[in-house]
Amino acid sequence: MSRVHALRVLVLALALLLLPGAALAAKGEPARESKKFMSGGLNVGWLWLQDSNVQAVYSDKARFVTQLKFGVVPWSKYIHVEIDGSFGFSQFTGTQRFVTGGGASADSVMLTLFPFGVDLLVGIDIAFEQPVVPYGGVGLNWTVFREHDSGSKWNGYRLGPSAFFGAAILLDSFEHSRAAALDSKTGINDAFLTIEGRYNGARSIVDAGALRLGAFGLQGWQLSVGIKLVI
Repeated sequence: MSRVHALRVLVLALALLLLPGAALAAKGEPARESKKFMSGGLNVGWLWLQDSNVQAVYSDKARFVTQLKFGVVPWSKYIHVEIDGSFGFSQFTGTQRFVTGGGASADSVMLTLFPFGVDLLVGIDIAFEQPVVPYGGVGLNWTVFREHDSGSKWNGYRLGPSAFFGAAILLDSFEHSRAAALDSKTGINDAFLTIEGRYNGARSIVDAGALRLGAFGLQGWQLSVGIKLVI
């Protein structure tokens, strides 16, 4: 094969590769999905508190918890990154004794938890419309609590690190056309069903400018499912 003939074959092959992209550009073909910049969701699940003092009053069984999440998406190409904030709520009764002060109560004591969190989430999202996105991350948990009966109450908080892992199942994959229409009309890029496991290490308080362990901890495991929207 002469050099001239080889050059002609190379030019033809290059043209065949470039023509489809040029045609799409000429038509102004839109991107397959809009840019991701924020997320939000609602989780429900169960919390298992691990502190022995808390278990003595409130038992070691699972407690129902709800959680609202919101965040920003600074990066979402092959690796999906989020910085999330969350707020939760859980309330349940125990025996006739305060875990906070250790005193007896004439009534059943109730414990109310308000867990706040800040998380760094990293997911593996290497394919367009990937059906399952595994993810994990670390964060900081601040749980505010209120313990009370009919006549007395105790308020406080516990701080600690948290770690989590889970899987986000893409609901768009079940109905691509509707998902595309929803994206173009509302800006909702992806909708997920999430399954997540988490450990919250809320055991510490701030005392004289330094962290120390509290008289009891609110650390424990949490399993939750939820709906997450990425915009």
